[in-house]
Amino acid sequence: MSKAYILRSKRREKPEERHITDFWFTTDPKKAGYYETKEAAANDCVLFERFPISIPSSEGGTHTCTGFKVEELGANEFVIFCEAPFIPEANGQAVKP
Repeated sequence: MSKAYILRSKRREKPEERHITDFWFTTDPKKAGYYETKEAAANDCVLFERFPISIPSSEGGTHTCTGFKVEELGANEFVIFCEAPFIPEANGQAVKP
């Protein structure tokens, strides 16, 4: 299992795919998308548990990410991470297709 931080997310634009949101992860917490309050980050953690994020697994098949947690980087800077069998990318990012 590897620790990765949510880098960004984007809802798909095609009308028939608007219910799908893509997420990108990074192993570098300084590159992760950040929140100004711990509460805002914690609220998104709850959403990620409720509407699961699936990734290609380094163990084969897919893995549903769970156990999202908030990490404080500095004053008014909080990021979200989880541990999962991410497939490392050459640029240090693991990406959900």
